[in-house]
Amino acid sequence: MPLQELADKWVREAYALERQAEAKHADWTVIERRLMDMRARTIRVCAQELRDEAGKVRRG
Repeated sequence: MPLQELADKWVREAYALERQAEAKHADWTVIERRLMDMRARTIRVCAQELRDEAGKVRRG
């Protein structure tokens, strides 16, 4: 799987996690929501790093 496709997949996963955290906020503890939000942010950072790396490969 090319880096850009993997990055896009991770962004979709992060978005889904954020939506899931919002939808279940009444059932979950604050800690569970924060952990899910942190995971989504981490995935977004990794996805951006993949995009940056893919850009270097294309240019380099």
